Amino acid sequence: MRLITCHIENFGKLSHYDHTFQQGVNVIHHENGWGKTTFAAFLKAMFYGLASTTKRSVLENERKKYMPWQGGAYGGSLTFEHDGTSYRIERFFGEKDKDDTFVLYNLHTGLESHDYTSAIGEELFGINMEGYERSAYIPQLGLNITANDSINAKLSHLLDDGNDINHYEDALSILENAVKVYKKTGNRGSLGILETQLSGIERELEKSAGIEDALPVWEIRLKSQKEELNLLNDRLTDIKRRVVTASSYEAQKAKMEHYEQLCADKRRIETSRQALRDFFKGHEPTEEELRAKAEAHDSLNELNTRIQAETEKCDFYQEAYQEETDTRTDHSKQIGYIMGIVSLVFFTVAILCYFRFMSLIIGATAAAAGAVALTVFFVMLRRSAAVRNQIERKSHEISEKCSMIQENIERMKQTKAAHEAEIEGMMRFYFTDMKSSEVRECINELKSRKQALQSADEDYARICESVRLFEEQNHIQTQNDTGSNAAGSIHESLQELQNQESQTGHQIEAAQREISELEKRTEQMNRALDERVELESERDRIKTELEQKRERCEVLEDTAKYLQKAKESLSTHYFGDLCNSFDQYIQKLCTPLTGAASMDIHFKVKVDAAGSKRDLDFYSEGYKDMIGICTRLALIDVLFAGEKPFIVLDDPFASLDENRLKEMLSVLQQIGNEYQVIYFVCHNSRSTALNG
Repeated sequence: MRLITCHIENFGKLSHYDHTFQQGVNVIHHENGWGKTTFAAFLKAMFYGLASTTKRSVLENERKKYMPWQGGAYGGSLTFEHDGTSYRIERFFGEKDKDDTFVLYNLHTGLESHDYTSAIGEELFGINMEGYERSAYIPQLGLNITANDSINAKLSHLLDDGNDINHYEDALSILENAVKVYKKTGNRGSLGILETQLSGIERELEKSAGIEDALPVWEIRLKSQKEELNLLNDRLTDIKRRVVTASSYEAQKAKMEHYEQLCADKRRIETSRQALRDFFKGHEPTEEELRAKAEAHDSLNELNTRIQAETEKCDFYQEAYQEETDTRTDHSKQIGYIMGIVSLVFFTVAILCYFRFMSLIIGATAAAAGAVALTVFFVMLRRSAAVRNQIERKSHEISEKCSMIQENIERMKQTKAAHEAEIEGMMRFYFTDMKSSEVRECINELKSRKQALQSADEDYARICESVRLFEEQNHIQTQNDTGSNAAGSIHESLQELQNQESQTGHQIEAAQREISELEKRTEQMNRALDERVELESERDRIKTELEQKRERCEVLEDTAKYLQKAKESLSTHYFGDLCNSFDQYIQKLCTPLTGAASMDIHFKVKVDAAGSKRDLDFYSEGYKDMIGICTRLALIDVLFAGEKPFIVLDDPFASLDENRLKEMLSVLQQIGNEYQVIYFVCHNSRSTALNG
């Protein structure tokens, strides 16, 4: 078959692109990024479609990777010729494979053809898309070959025998998955689970091995502990009875102590009360008497104040009168004496002047002055007499006032004396050694003792009532009888009994905990004995199931092993032709490796060097690419001995040196005589020889 033309409507970055193919080698030369790999993927997609996958990475999802950048219909058409008939494929893709469309036309009739289905690539070339990618579709970085069921079936020519080889990998996968059900890493398979269960059951059986002998010992301990608990309960009951008795005694004792305290308080109050009554000597003053005596005492103080004031007033009058009398008398006497002396002096001067100096004027003047002075003297004498009369009248008035004051003072003193006699008489009835200055204190003391007596009477009445009620409520007749009865009996200490009760209670709790643990232990042992029979039955069941599953697993493993051997045996039918073709291409392209490079049935190539077979990882990328190309070409020769497919080369020679590239292009030119080759390249150096 050969490709004729193609039209790319939209595929990746390519849009509305047409191309016409020729026989032999078709060189498609464009720069990097033009879309050469996209073009190659389009050719493959026209025959095999686009795989459906849920992977999100565009590197693993071609449907997503080649979604048109510019939008529009996703796909195109391709015309080809096969067995003298020309066909046209129209295939468009959606986001999911269910949205894809495929139409095949017979160009000779112009009608839709049903010669092939949408799996046209597999129907034409005899291999699926994965097999095509591993053989005639040679990308730049994918020269290594890994076989699959489709390639193996094609090589073994078994396609007409029910596609048995096509299902080898499925069958082997089913067998391996079935084995994994039994065997998984980490003992997660059914065999591991059963072995783990069996191991656990055997451990449980080992643990329960000595239970049957140990159980009677634990039951004896439990019985002994229960007997001890019964003894402790009996002891606690007896102690509680004695506690009740002791509590009753203690309560009675406390009552009697309280009764004795009441009687003691009664005697104390009665003694104090009697002492107060003895003080008052049978005559207890009333509140009115005490208040009257207090008021009388207060009036004494007032009388003393008034007497003092009146006395001071009388003294003041007398002192004032005496002072004024003395002042006036002295003044009159002084003036009279002075005027008398002055008149005597003037008369003497007048006589002397007249008789000695014979001067009448001077003598007359002196005599006149003397007469005036004498007149003044007599006037002063008369005034002095008037002053004395006035003083005498005033003295009489003051004397009368002082007499009245003295009479008032005497009356107040008499009243005071009467009050004092009355108060002191009453006070000295109670206080024989009282001083006059202590009257007020004695009155206050009487008030205090009267109040104390009233309080004592009230306390005595109250305590008597308390004693009476206590005696009635507790049926006490006499204190002596009760005291003698209480003293005549011997009782245990309540505190000691309570300590014994608490200690015994703790012992009972400890015994109950021990019994609970023993019961739990014996119950567990009984349950373990019951479970032992079930565990033994389960162990036998698991052993049987484990043995059966081991046998099944061995059968599955043997089946997989024999299937692998059968496949390897089947592969030897084509292995000779494959090795011969591989050796021919090695001789043409890698002359130094002739006879040294060898391939196994899994298409793995090793090179004999220094006495051992070495992996290709020891060689350069150029050598590995040359050997990979030889392997691919040999596989194509063997796979497609009849119908020749078109070969897609997506610039796989980039790592070859100049000589190897020249040899490769020469071989490629020869291959073009048998196959239609679509050679994508981005550099002239890798296509010049073909163009020439």
